[in-house]
Amino acid sequence: MPRILTGVGSHFCATHKDHKGRLHGHSYEVTAWHECKDRNDAVILQTHLDGLCKAFDHTELPSGLEWAEDIAVAILGLSPPSCVEVVVGRPLERLYARAIA
Repeated sequence: MPRILTGVGSHFCATHKDHKGRLHGHSYEVTAWHECKDRNDAVILQTHLDGLCKAFDHTELPSGLEWAEDIAVAILGLSPPSCVEVVVGRPLERLYARAIA
């Protein structure tokens, strides 16, 4: 029997300081993958992910969240137990990071 995952997505725009202390920003896409028994759960999971991303939207990312890998780990840790993977990308730059439970 194949393992079935349901993905929900969201996005946010945020700034951070580079290694020289210069402030600049990126647009991030986030996809959270869940093991769901009920397909109707996707709406609830989408709403939850939107709330997490809204907390980052139009902010300066705090120290420790400057990298997409760190953001993916943070979102995974704040997601329901059904979440098995979070992908954070900057698609215009073709850069992606994954955190897997």
